[in-house]
Amino acid sequence: MDNEKRTLLALGLMMAFLYVWFEYFIPKPVRTPTPAATPAPGATIAGTPSAKEAAEAPKRRDGPASSVIPLKEWSAETPLMHLRWTNRPGTPAEILLKKYRTTAAKDAAPVAVVPFRGEAPPPLRWELEIEGQRWSDENASYTEVSRGDAEVTYETSVGPDLFLRKKFSWNPKNYSIEASVEILNRRSQAVKAKAITRLSSRAEEAKGSMLSQPPDNVRVAAFINETSVRVEKKAIPSQPSADLSAWKPLPEGNIDWAGFDSRYFLMALIPVEGRWSEVRLNSDADALRIDMALIYPPREIAPSGSASYRVQFFTGPKDIGVLEASSAASLDRAIDLGDWLGPIARPILFFLRWLHSLLPNYGVAIILLTIVVRLLMFPLAHMQAKSMKKMQQHKPELDAIREKYKDNKEAQARETMNYMRKYKVNPMGGCLLLLPQMPIFFALYRVLYNSIELRHAPFFLWIHDLSAHDPYYVTPVILGVLMVMQQRLTPTPGVDPAQQTMMKIMPVIFSALMLFLPAGLTLYILVSTLWGVAQQYWVQGGWTVAPAPAKT
Repeated sequence: MDNEKRTLLALGLMMAFLYVWFEYFIPKPVRTPTPAATPAPGATIAGTPSAKEAAEAPKRRDGPASSVIPLKEWSAETPLMHLRWTNRPGTPAEILLKKYRTTAAKDAAPVAVVPFRGEAPPPLRWELEIEGQRWSDENASYTEVSRGDAEVTYETSVGPDLFLRKKFSWNPKNYSIEASVEILNRRSQAVKAKAITRLSSRAEEAKGSMLSQPPDNVRVAAFINETSVRVEKKAIPSQPSADLSAWKPLPEGNIDWAGFDSRYFLMALIPVEGRWSEVRLNSDADALRIDMALIYPPREIAPSGSASYRVQFFTGPKDIGVLEASSAASLDRAIDLGDWLGPIARPILFFLRWLHSLLPNYGVAIILLTIVVRLLMFPLAHMQAKSMKKMQQHKPELDAIREKYKDNKEAQARETMNYMRKYKVNPMGGCLLLLPQMPIFFALYRVLYNSIELRHAPFFLWIHDLSAHDPYYVTPVILGVLMVMQQRLTPTPGVDPAQQTMMKIMPVIFSALMLFLPAGLTLYILVSTLWGVAQQYWVQGGWTVAPAPAKT
């Protein structure tokens, strides 16, 4: 193969590597929801069916007009959350997380998990299908039946002698709100009702590039049949019809929880009493919103009877300790550590948190974690380095065989194999020893990229947020220098000048890719590379490689 073809092959392999890396190993995190703008007067609220849409679905009736019951809002405080409630439509209108800020600045606003305001549809609402008609409380006004320090009860009329009662209660020590919903039938005959919980989230999609930190975009997250399910907004078609059967379904089966997540935060519903039969999705390109319909099986409500549903409404950080303490045992799977990497990544995350409990600086914890991992991998890495050095020592003899039999490929292969067998040289030894290390390195990457523990966590001097890129690009530049040093120490037997040139520019390309990645992740790669340089220097016995063996 001539130099030009080898150069093209090297370029192709490099681009394939970058594509696989960014497509499968860099998670596509999501943006923390921001308050939606209030629509202009007279504008149609996205998601509300038009007259044409209503004809395609069961007839829909809203609750009592807002003029009947005046708007009533009030706030509740817990050590973790600020809750703003509204009786229209009897739901949380805003939830602010007191311990988490939108930026690293001390005076930054707290994170708003429920971002809708004004005329935008509420994030959590209920619909009923009764006798061929669909009723929604999206525009309904509720009567406040009772209110305590950590609970509130709302009630509204659905139709003649039919009522919907919602009771919310919350624990000041966690991020969950329990919603108990009861359909009250005061009629003299039975009623067949189908309940639907509607959950909505703003989903602004920002575009990133290969040389920038990927944006934080909202996506659908669920845990179904013991498997994590994640759906990006772009994969959800916009369906103007109000007919839920036309919406995109999630996989059927046992649904542990469903909702929306961002890179660091989660808004999810967990069924406690009553199980959903299916979950369907819809998106709205204009309103930048995702709608989720969590559909219960139909139930027959006896005369003067009731039907009850109960869900946990979790709105909080994707902190593994917080998630594991929730009512859903699988809620910790909302942290995107990967399905097959998860069993490796989770112990690493717990170990990182333990290190931080000893030394309360996550930058120092990352350094110690990297050192521990490199120590565990040292035997394999050392064998790999020795194998590459051995190949370098035997390179002149192998080159001589190739030159001697350049016109006879069969003889060249035979003599090369005989030589390798005689001197116990394995050209794949270095690569094979690298394979067991890859899952651990990728798991480390997942942990450092998705851990909320690093969000706004300072390191030292100019690095004030380990989840953001190095503002002065010092660590990526140092990383590039270390990669050049490591390259000088790494034997490259059988590599022609064109390929060597390509390898020389790889540190520059890799450093450019690291410019806008989180500082915590860059710190891990930097420390790991520094360890690799020191280990390679030790194996090689300095900056010069050992001479080739004497010819026999």
